[in-house]
Amino acid sequence: MYMKNFSFGRLASLIMLLTVSASIQAYDFEVGGIYYNKDGSNAKVVSGDKKYENTVTIPEKVENDGVSYWVTSIGAYAFDNCDHLTKVTLSKELKEIGFRAFRNCIALADINWTDNIISLGEDAFIGCTSLTTVTLSAKLSDMGESAFSGCTGINSLTVHDGCTLIGGSAFYGCNKIQTVKLPQSVKRIGSSAFSGCTALEELNVGSGVETIASYAFDGCSHLKKVVLGSEVKYINFRAFRNCIALADVNWTDNIISLGEDAFSGCTSLTTVTLSAKLSEMGESAFGGCTAINSLTVHDGCTLIGGSAFSGCKNLKAVELPQSVVSVGGSALENCVALTTVRGGDALQTLGSYAFSGCTHLQDFTVGGDLRQIGFRAFRNCTSLTNLTILTATPPTLGEEAFSAYTAKLCVPENAVADYKGSNTKWADFTNVVAYTTPVTLTIRQAAGGAVKELIRVGESYQYTISPDEGWEVNTVTFNGTDVTKQLVDGVYRTPALTADATLSISFQSPVVAAGAPVASQARAYGANDCIVVRGAETGDIVSIYALDGRLLNTVVADGSELRIQANGNATYIVKVGDKAIKIAM
Repeated sequence: MYMKNFSFGRLASLIMLLTVSASIQAYDFEVGGIYYNKDGSNAKVVSGDKKYENTVTIPEKVENDGVSYWVTSIGAYAFDNCDHLTKVTLSKELKEIGFRAFRNCIALADINWTDNIISLGEDAFIGCTSLTTVTLSAKLSDMGESAFSGCTGINSLTVHDGCTLIGGSAFYGCNKIQTVKLPQSVKRIGSSAFSGCTALEELNVGSGVETIASYAFDGCSHLKKVVLGSEVKYINFRAFRNCIALADVNWTDNIISLGEDAFSGCTSLTTVTLSAKLSEMGESAFGGCTAINSLTVHDGCTLIGGSAFSGCKNLKAVELPQSVVSVGGSALENCVALTTVRGGDALQTLGSYAFSGCTHLQDFTVGGDLRQIGFRAFRNCTSLTNLTILTATPPTLGEEAFSAYTAKLCVPENAVADYKGSNTKWADFTNVVAYTTPVTLTIRQAAGGAVKELIRVGESYQYTISPDEGWEVNTVTFNGTDVTKQLVDGVYRTPALTADATLSISFQSPVVAAGAPVASQARAYGANDCIVVRGAETGDIVSIYALDGRLLNTVVADGSELRIQANGNATYIVKVGDKAIKIAM
C-alpha cells in the first residue's frame, strides 16, 4: 500500500473550495451546449445546468451579445464527474486547465493535447481511468498536485522539451506507464510524482533535473534502470524506496544530498558510487539493499550516513577516501560478508553499532585522526584479526565497543606504550604492536592496466584467476618466476611478502577444432618492459599485435628464450604458430 503525502498546499486548496463551491454552477452565458464565464476579453469554460457528455469541442473563440471572446481556460470543476464524457477536443488558444476540471471523468479516453497549456490545476484529471495517452506541453510551468493521479489506463507519457516540472503526485498510481523520459528543460520531479507506478521499467532523467523529491518513485517495483541527468543534486526522502527490481543506476558526480531511505529496500541494486560532492546522507539511504557487492566512495565525499548500508549482506570491502570524516551509527551493521575496511586520515568518528554484526570482518585500518569509536561499534565482529589505528592518542572508546580484544592491534611505534598503558579498554588488547608500512603487490592481467594491493608485511595474498570465455591460463609469474604449476583450481597464493612484488597472468586461446594439430607449447608473459616467450620451436613465427589488431613486431624463433622489447602499461596479443596469448605489461 502506498501513502500519498498530504501537503499544506492541498489543505489550503481544500479550504479555498469553501468559497469556490458556492459559485460552481454560476455561468455568464451558454453557446452550443458549453457554459462560459467572462474574464475580461477572454472566456472560461465552466460547469452549467447539465453535465457534459459524449464529445465536447472547445472553440478558439466564442461570441455572446455581439462580443467575441478568446477561450483561454477551463475553470475549476468544469467537467467534474462527467462520467459519460468520452472525448474532448482542446483549442490551440487554451492555456489553463483548472482545479479538478476533469476529475473522475471515468469514460474520458481521447484528448488532443495542445502545446500552449501553461498550467494544470491540482487534481485536474485525477481518476480519469480510461485516459491512455498524456502529452505535457512545452510551455507547461505550473502543475498542481495529483494532476493525473489514479489514471490507471495511462500507458503513454510524452513530455515536450520546454516543460519545467513534474508536479507532486502527478502520476501517482498510474500502473501502466512503462517508460519515462524527461527532457533537459525539466528542473524538478515533485514528491510522489510516480509513486506506485508498478509497471514502470525505465527512467531517463533529463540533464536539467536538479531535485528528485520525496517518494518520487517509491514502490515502482518493476523499475530496472535509472539514467540520472548530470545536474541531479538532491535525491530526497524515500525517492526510490522499495524499487525491488532496480539493478542499474548511472551514479553521477554532482549529487550533494541523499535523503533518508532514498534507495532502501532496492534489493537488486549491486553497485553504488558516492559522489565527490556528497555532504548530506540521511538514515538508511541504502539500508537493506542486500545485493550490493561494490561500493565506490569518491574523494570529496565527507560522510557515510547512519544505517546507510545496514544489512547489505553481499558487500565485501569498503575503502574510504581521505575526505570522509565520519561513519554514522549502524552505517554498515550486519554486513556479514564484509572482510576489509580502510579509512583515511580525516576519519574522526565511528558511530555506535557502525560495524556491529560484521561477522566476517577481518581487517580494519584507519588513519591518524580518529577520535571516537562509539557504543558497540564492533560488537560481534568475531573474525576481526587485524586492527590498525594510526592515531597517536588512543581514541575515546564507547562502552562495549569490541566484543573481544584478541585481534592484533597495530598502532604508531611511539604510541604502543600509551595504548598498552591506557586506563580504558585499549589496555585489554593482548597483542599491541608497532605498525609496519605495508608492501605493494602489483597484479597485471591483460586488461589494459594493473591492480595494486597493499599487503601487510609477512602475509601472503590469494588471487583467483577467471579467464574470459574462449581463453585459458597460459602463464602465471611471480616476480618473473613461472609459478603456473602452483595454481590450484584457478587460485594462486603468493609466498609471505616482505617487499613489493609483481604477479602477472597471461592467457591463451586454445585450439578446439576436431583433427587440429597439437597446439604450440609456447608460453609468454611480460617482464621488465619485455615480452618473454619460452617453448617456441625453431622456425616458429612469433607475431606481436596491439589489441586493435595492428601488427607491431615479428620474430622467427630459434629454440631459445625470446625477449622482445615492448612498452609497459599495455596489453598485447602474442601469436606463436597456432596459439594466441594475451598478456599485460
